[in-house]
Amino acid sequence: MVDQTTENFDGSPLPTAWANLTSQGYDPGPLGEQRFFLLGDFGSGKSWLVGSCPYCLRISFEERRSANFHENARRVYVPDDDITLFDRILAMLEQDAKAHKRTFQTVAFDALDGWQALECKRVIREHNDNQSKKDNPRLIDDVSELGQEGSGYRKVRNAMLDTLNRVYGWGYGWIVVGHISTKYEHGTKITDVTCFPSVKNAIYGPADYLCFMEKAQKSIPQPPRKETKAGKTYEVPLPAKVVQVYQLNTTLLPRQVHETDLKARVPLPSPLVIPEKDGWATLQSEYDKSVETARTTLTEGA
Repeated sequence: MVDQTTENFDGSPLPTAWANLTSQGYDPGPLGEQRFFLLGDFGSGKSWLVGSCPYCLRISFEERRSANFHENARRVYVPDDDITLFDRILAMLEQDAKAHKRTFQTVAFDALDGWQALECKRVIREHNDNQSKKDNPRLIDDVSELGQEGSGYRKVRNAMLDTLNRVYGWGYGWIVVGHISTKYEHGTKITDVTCFPSVKNAIYGPADYLCFMEKAQKSIPQPPRKETKAGKTYEVPLPAKVVQVYQLNTTLLPRQVHETDLKARVPLPSPLVIPEKDGWATLQSEYDKSVETARTTLTEGA
């Protein structure tokens, strides 16, 4: 039961200042302002889902063009060595937010490995620029050469996490799209996200949703075929039609890519079949239903 009250702890009326500043009830916020860590194999429909998200700016680190299906969704290609363009985009997002004139509601980083590559090059460039001013510069070609105990990896992780925290602090939701890969080490099959482990864990922490997209087979029953023999009509059963679909998992982890289960701030049906061209609308519908169910439950229990 939720104790809904308009009184102070001592029983006196709630002051107007507190009444205006605070709120009651269940309000997880709009779906477009949530934080998603969206994982899946190459070609599993992740970018299709992101492309149908309204008012979403998709920062794409992949040169190949994939469609944005929503009329208010936009894509900008950022080569993984164009740090200036990436920073300019962030500055524009911040400027819009501070002016209370946001063009977008959601910012997507597609995909994680490309973004990580950009931040690695930033760390290397900054280090080499500083070293070049010294008499005996120690230049590096890879972040693994920077310092001891993973100093370079930490700089990359911190830069990416700082970006996500700033974007969320400006009022935007975010979607980080991560690829899944399979490799073999000493004969053991390992499936994981294509990024540094510390980066994966850093993004998982603040994410409201850790989701897994995959291709699946769906059987669609077919109406029987009618045949006429000797003046009589018969119905002949037909086999179900098997089609390929994209589905979003939010409660079960099909393959181990993190030491914990998938998570969802607002419970969603799982797996959820995602249409190719209007996937976000399906996700939005289920999100709204779940939020309304939670509100009703809280109201009835008050």
